[in-house]
Amino acid sequence: MKKNDQPHGNGGTRTPDISAAARQAGRVQTCGAVTRAGGVCRQLSMKNGRCRFHGGLSTGPKTAAGLERSRNARWKHGRRSADANQPLKLIRALVKVMEAEMAEWKALMRYPEYRAAVEAVLKEGAGQLR
Repeated sequence: MKKNDQPHGNGGTRTPDISAAARQAGRVQTCGAVTRAGGVCRQLSMKNGRCRFHGGLSTGPKTAAGLERSRNARWKHGRRSADANQPLKLIRALVKVMEAEMAEWKALMRYPEYRAAVEAVLKEGAGQLR
């Protein structure tokens, strides 16, 4: 047998089994929300007049501590957070600057007199490294 010694019926649900006669007599306040099937919800109502299913969504945390808990609850890994993306943004900006510089160098290296001057400077610098 079940815990409440009833073979069937309301063995463990949250809402007590209210008879249809008590509901019709108006002694019990029901939810009354229109269901998706088009009927009327007959669950017991809470203080706000609706049942636990139709009572409305939470309005969310109000305090600073509650907001912080909510933010931390959704935190997954941080790989896409603002702190993690900042170094990547700097690297992308540097790459753009370097690409612009390389394009300028390539344009200047087309001129033979400039190329000879650059090669002389590079040979001089290579000798200093040794």
